[in-house]
Amino acid sequence: MAIKKAAIITLYENKNYGNKLQNYALQEILKKEGLEVATITNLQSEYKKTPSEVFYSLGLMKTCKFVFKKIIITFALESIAKKLLAILGIKKEKLKPQKIEERRIAKIKLFDKLIKKHHITPLNENLSKIDKAYDLFVIGSDQIWNPNFLTNYKFDLGFFTLKNKKISYAASIAVPVLTGKTAKTYIQAFNAFAEGMISVREFEG
Repeated sequence: MAIKKAAIITLYENKNYGNKLQNYALQEILKKEGLEVATITNLQSEYKKTPSEVFYSLGLMKTCKFVFKKIIITFALESIAKKLLAILGIKKEKLKPQKIEERRIAKIKLFDKLIKKHHITPLNENLSKIDKAYDLFVIGSDQIWNPNFLTNYKFDLGFFTLKNKKISYAASIAVPVLTGKTAKTYIQAFNAFAEGMISVREFEG
C-alpha cells in the first residue's frame, strides 16, 4: 500500500522557538516527499505523573543536578551575551519581562499557524481512530521520548500502531540512563519497531 498520509508525533505545547522550528522543518520535508502531513495535538492531557514517577528514571539527586546544571549554563550564556553587546556598543532594548514574554509568545503563535494540526482529545479513547487515519507515523524530533515529558506513553512511544507504520526521526530520550520500570517500557516499545526504523538524537540513553 502506498503511503499517502503521515502524522507527526512530537512535543507540541512547548512554547519555544526550537520546538516549533523542528516541527515545521519535519513537516516540510515530508511534504516534499509527496505526503499529506499533520501534527497530532492533544491539548488536554489525561495523564498526570506523580512526583515519584517524575523522578524514578533518574533518581531525585540526578534530576536536581541536571536542572541545576541547566540553570548555571543559562546564566553564564546571558552574562557572555551582555558583555559582547557592551563591547560592540549595542544597547539592548529595555522591556519589562512581561512585555518581552508577550512578544515572544505572539511570534510563536504566528509561526505556529504554518504547522498543520490534527487536534484529538481525549487521546486514549481515539488511538484506534488515529491509527486508521494515517499510513505512517513519524515520531520526533525534539525530546518526545524524554521520560519526564511523556504525557501518554502508548501514544508517544508508538504502542498503538503496527511496526511497519512507524519510524522515529531524531527522537531525543534526553536523559543519560534509563532504569527500572522506565527501561522495561522503552525496551518493549523499541522492540515493536521494524528493524532500522529508529533514529535518536544522542548516543546517551
